[in-house]
Amino acid sequence: MIYTGWGGEFYTAEYVNRLFRACLRHMTRPFDFVLLAGPSVRKEALDSKIKIIETGLPYWWAGMVFWSLTGTRLFLDLDVVVVGSLDSLFDVDSECCCSRDWSTHSYIPSGHENDANPGVSLIRGDAGLWVWDEYQKAGKPIWNPQDRSIDHSPCHMAAQGIINDHRGRVDLFPQEVCASYKYTVKKIGVPPGCVTVHFHGQPKPHECGESWVKECWK
Repeated sequence: MIYTGWGGEFYTAEYVNRLFRACLRHMTRPFDFVLLAGPSVRKEALDSKIKIIETGLPYWWAGMVFWSLTGTRLFLDLDVVVVGSLDSLFDVDSECCCSRDWSTHSYIPSGHENDANPGVSLIRGDAGLWVWDEYQKAGKPIWNPQDRSIDHSPCHMAAQGIINDHRGRVDLFPQEVCASYKYTVKKIGVPPGCVTVHFHGQPKPHECGESWVKECWK
């Protein structure tokens, strides 16, 4: 199973469709592609082969439901561009593995060198349920991450904040396998063995005119 989350805001439906098509190109084994959908999602704009779970949660909170599920599953953020075999991620020997929060850039605070970014997350069985439990304990917040006028707590950064508040409970994919566009690819290109490139922050894939993005994000 491959999941992504979309509350229906910020991104367009084309982001969901392009991620689905990328998974088709980069997976050799059978899989279902599942959208964890928020209340603002326009389902008619989505590819008919995409399965939909209505979460009732807006914004990035729709993706939190991923952590309540069981079974072997992969989560991909909508601003992830797939450039290599997703099969290789499923083959990683880990019960709970996330992309690294790109500790090579110069702004990483001391003590956060091994932080996780769950924009790419592999979970087996119920190994991720503790993240959902923490979200529930926090009262299942649904604040708008784009609204800078409000307090972004509890659960700052959603699942990412929960995971990094419990540092060491997840394994990390090698940084060259799940790469940052901003901190790695923009500077040195797509590294050998790379599977995903994360466009966290700015720019987003539709704002990047590099030829490899046009080839992989379509």
